[in-house]
Amino acid sequence: PWLSPAQARRALTYADDVDILARWEKVGTSTISLLLVRHARAGSRAEWDGPDRARPLDARGLRQAEAITDTLPAFGPTAVYSARPQRCRETVSGLAEELGVPVRSADALSDDDFEERPDRTIRAVRALICTPSAVVACSQGTTIEQSLGTVVPAAFGPFESKKGSVWAIGMRDGQITVADYYPSLLPED
Repeated sequence: PWLSPAQARRALTYADDVDILARWEKVGTSTISLLLVRHARAGSRAEWDGPDRARPLDARGLRQAEAITDTLPAFGPTAVYSARPQRCRETVSGLAEELGVPVRSADALSDDDFEERPDRTIRAVRALICTPSAVVACSQGTTIEQSLGTVVPAAFGPFESKKGSVWAIGMRDGQITVADYYPSLLPED
């Protein structure tokens, strides 16, 4: 049988569970609108001979991309976006295939674009958070950390972004009420 929040609070024995219940009582349920993914590991820049934009995922990065493909469909995303670099596209291409959607280009989510036009990137991230259904966007470290630091309330920080990590951002009544960070989706981490 279902319990009321007061009954559940009395039944809980772990402090972390009590904290989760208290958070739920405060904010209710939120719809996850943006799954912001940091590209998976692509190996060493120094050891790559080609242009940095073309650097592919390494073996660990491929496992991270597979974990992203296996996990993120649970959030019900309807679109997949990617910054320019190959490692970003490669990180979410399996997910897009699994969902039956194309990987859409989102140049504003690249570190190069952020450095040149940060206001454009901030607008793009805000627009993705405000989508009516969940979307996935794959980006790079500086862009993720700086844009979240601008758009998401500071209480949800610090805004880290390990390779292969995911931020699940949700809204309720026009306000960001959830910004959960998953540093890795790999079972061994």
